Amino acid sequence: MKNTTSENIFVFGTQYYRAPTPLSVDWKSDLRRIKESGLNTIKIWCIWGWMEPEPGKYRFDETDRLFDLAEEIGLKVVPNTILEAQPFWITRLYPDCNMVNHKGEKIISGLRNECFVGLSPGQCLDYDEINVQAERFLTVLASRYKSSNNLLVWDAWNEIKWAVDGEGLFCYCPATIKKFRNWLGEKYGNLDNLNKAWMRIYSDWEDVFPPKYPRTGYVDMLDWRRFITHKVTKMAEFRVNALKKGDPEHPVMIHTGGSSIGYPSQIPIYGVDDWKLSVTADLYGTSFYPNAFMPEPTLSKCALCLDATRSASKNRRFWISELQGGPASNGFVKEDITPEEQRMHIFSALSKGAKGILFWQWRNERLGIEANGFGLTHSDGSVSKRTQMAKDIANVLNKYSSVLNEASILPSEVAILFDPDTYILNWTIEGAVPDSQGFGSELVDLVDRSIHGYYKAFWDNNIQCDLIHIDDLSEVKNYKILVLPFLFFVERQTAKIIEKYVRDGGTVISDCYLGEFGEHCLSSVVTPGNGLDKVFQAKEMNVVQTEEIKIEPIRKDGLFRGFEEKDSLAGYLFENSLHPFSEGKVIANF
Repeated sequence: MKNTTSENIFVFGTQYYRAPTPLSVDWKSDLRRIKESGLNTIKIWCIWGWMEPEPGKYRFDETDRLFDLAEEIGLKVVPNTILEAQPFWITRLYPDCNMVNHKGEKIISGLRNECFVGLSPGQCLDYDEINVQAERFLTVLASRYKSSNNLLVWDAWNEIKWAVDGEGLFCYCPATIKKFRNWLGEKYGNLDNLNKAWMRIYSDWEDVFPPKYPRTGYVDMLDWRRFITHKVTKMAEFRVNALKKGDPEHPVMIHTGGSSIGYPSQIPIYGVDDWKLSVTADLYGTSFYPNAFMPEPTLSKCALCLDATRSASKNRRFWISELQGGPASNGFVKEDITPEEQRMHIFSALSKGAKGILFWQWRNERLGIEANGFGLTHSDGSVSKRTQMAKDIANVLNKYSSVLNEASILPSEVAILFDPDTYILNWTIEGAVPDSQGFGSELVDLVDRSIHGYYKAFWDNNIQCDLIHIDDLSEVKNYKILVLPFLFFVERQTAKIIEKYVRDGGTVISDCYLGEFGEHCLSSVVTPGNGLDKVFQAKEMNVVQTEEIKIEPIRKDGLFRGFEEKDSLAGYLFENSLHPFSEGKVIANF
C-alpha cells in the first residue's frame, strides 16, 4: 500500500468540487490560488448519481480534468465517494428496494438539501440488487484513477451519511429485518436463548421484529440499535473493499460528521461508533465545525471531540477531514468564524495528533442550503483574511512536516469509559424519534454531558485523557484512573473487570446510578449493581432529581485540601444518598 506521507508532506488542503460547482471556468485559476496559498491537497466529490447517468455508462470528463489540472499545478487529490446521492434511474429499475421507516412507510427518495444531482437517501443497500450496482460504481471509479500520479487517498464514506432525508427511524425494510434476525441468530444461537434474553415467548423467527419507538422494550431496542451499529460498520467495510478491489495500492479512509462523543445522536440514531468504524479503513477522519453544528462548542468540548477521534483511531493516522472554512450557512448565513478561531482549532487538532487537515471549503457554496457559506475565500474566489491565515500556517506546516508526521502523543494516565450501550439506553428511556432533519434526539445527552464534565475537569488542569471503549476495557490496567460517566447499565463481565482493576490498585471515579440496570435490562435490586456495591463499599438508598445540589466536603479529608469553610461543590440533576459499608469512607455530605 502506498504511503500518504511518502513525499513527506503534511496534508493541508481544502474541499474544492461538489458537482456542479464551482463552475469549470474557475477551476484553473482557483487551483493555482490554492497552491499559492500553501495548500497541497484538494478534495473532490465523486457522486454516483452524477457520474453514472445510465446503468454502466459513466461520465468521467470533469474528474479527469480536475485530476489533470491538479497534477499540472502540483496538488494532491482526495476523491470523496458519495453513494447517498444515487442515480435517478435506480428507483425505476428497482422500485421495490426502498428504505422503510418505523411506521412501515416507504421512504421516497428525493434531492438532498445540499446536493441536487442524485436521489437521497436512495434505495436500501441491504438489497443485493442495489449493493451490486453500488459496488460496481466504486470499483470502476477506483480502477480508472488508480494510476494517477497525484491520487493521495480515497475517502470511501462522507460523514457516514445513510439515515438522512427520510422521516423517522430506518431502515425497517424486509432485507434489513432479515439481516437483523440473522444477526440475532448468530448472537444468541437459537430462539430459546433469544426468548431468555428478551424475556419473550416467540415460537418462530418470523415473529421477531425490531422495536419501533423508544420508551418501550429496553432490551430489544438495545439489540436493535446494536445491530444498526453492526450494519453501519459492515457498510463501511463494503465501501472500503469495493474501492480496494479497483485500486489495491492506495490507502482508503472514511470520515464521520462528528465524533461519537460530543454528538449524542451518533450512536442511537445513526449507528456511528468511531471505535468500530476506524478499524475498517487505513486512515480515519472527522468533520469539525465548532461554529456551526457542534452542540455547545466550548473549547473543552472541541478538545473532547478531537481526543475522542484520536482515541478511537488507535494506531491509525487520523485527519480533520472537514474543518469549517468560513461562515456557517444553513439557509441563510449564521455563525461566522474568524481567522483567530480557525488558527486555534488547527493547532488544537495538531496537539491531539491529527496528521491531515482539509478545509470545507475553498469558495463559498453556490447551491442549496449551504449557499454563501463555508468558503475560505470570498465568494468570487479572492483572498480573504482566512485565506491569509491558512497561508501563514501552511508555511509552518511545510517547514516542519517531517516532525509533525512523526510526532506522537504521550501516554495518558486517565481513561474515561465510553459505552455506546448507555447512549442507546439513555435515548430509549427518554428519547424521541427524529424528524427528517434528525431533530428530536439531541436533548438526550446525560451520558454525553457526564463525559464532557469529567473531561473538562481534567482538561482545566492540563491532564490528558484517553477515551476507552467498553470493548477495550481489559486494557484499563495501563491507566492510573478510570472514570465511569453515568454508567447506569453494567453487565457482569464489565463489573468483574472494574473489580479487578480496583483490586490491582487502580482508582475508579463514578457517577450515581452505577449499574442501575444489568442483564436483560432489568433494574438492579442493589445499586451499584452486579457486585459493584462491594467494590465501592456503599449502596444506594435514595435518588431524587433536584435543581440545586450542594455537596459539603468533610474538611479534614486531604482530598479537599485548599477548600475554605464557605466552599461547596455543585452537583447536577441527581441527589444520590448512599449507605456506607464498614470499610467505606465518607468524604462529603449533601
